[in-house]
Amino acid sequence: MGVLDEAADTFATGDAYAATGEDHLEAAAVRTLKRAEPFTSWLARRCQTAHRNNAGVEKMVPLLAMSAADWDAVIRTNLTVSFLCLREAAKVMAKNNRGGVVVNTSSDHEFIPWPGFAHYCASKGGLKLLMETAA
Repeated sequence: MGVLDEAADTFATGDAYAATGEDHLEAAAVRTLKRAEPFTSWLARRCQTAHRNNAGVEKMVPLLAMSAADWDAVIRTNLTVSFLCLREAAKVMAKNNRGGVVVNTSSDHEFIPWPGFAHYCASKGGLKLLMETAA
């Protein structure tokens, strides 16, 4: 497992679940990027900055039974965390004035409905459009 994978896994399984607000999520995104800094520094010297988001949780909940907490937990982890990491990575890329690459791992459910997983599908569809907009 590479440093980017390790940082992403630590972030997704730890900080994202415990997050209570943007300040906490933003701090977690910055910590994740700092953990990946040795790799991105090496890569920046050779070509450009790279960042990979691989956040994803799912829990089957029928739409009519889905609580706001169910919705928020999936959207926060799958979409908000990816947005914050993208934003922080883009700041580093802009500061270095070298451009870069952000890769998000999504799902075929960004465009294929999945009964019982409306929150998951919405998060992955949102991620797809976020990246298209950011590009």
